[in-house]
Amino acid sequence: MDEHSIYFLRNRFRYASLPLREATLYVQRGADIRNWRLMLAFGLGLIGFGLWYAGLIVAFFRSDAGGRIYIEEIVVPVIPVLLGIFAVVMALRRGPVLRVQEASGASRTVSLRAVEKNGRLTRLLDFLQAQVPAGQLHVAAEVQQWQA
Repeated sequence: MDEHSIYFLRNRFRYASLPLREATLYVQRGADIRNWRLMLAFGLGLIGFGLWYAGLIVAFFRSDAGGRIYIEEIVVPVIPVLLGIFAVVMALRRGPVLRVQEASGASRTVSLRAVEKNGRLTRLLDFLQAQVPAGQLHVAAEVQQWQA
């Protein structure tokens, strides 16, 4: 980002740029990852599978049927449940995001978690307020509270 344009990077290479005068910027709280719904469904599916498999093991122990059960079969439900919990936590994690709305109506969302973590969110907002024309920068009240 410079005084005139915002640059979109992919693998540290610029693939698009947009003049600040042609964009409306929204700094708000939002999802840190793009496909958070997919990640949430994946995590819930893993948790469901792990609990279902754990139920099968408990039913086997409660039954009178004899047989062998290996230690791997007891560990199998633990791994999907742990991965599922991690996926759900990642999907539900919220933080500051910058949503850039173009004049054509298309919008892009960029996570500002790294900026906030480095303590530079206030500097970024001051820069945006100085460079973006009036009425084209909207900062949510909750983001302003984070600065204090």
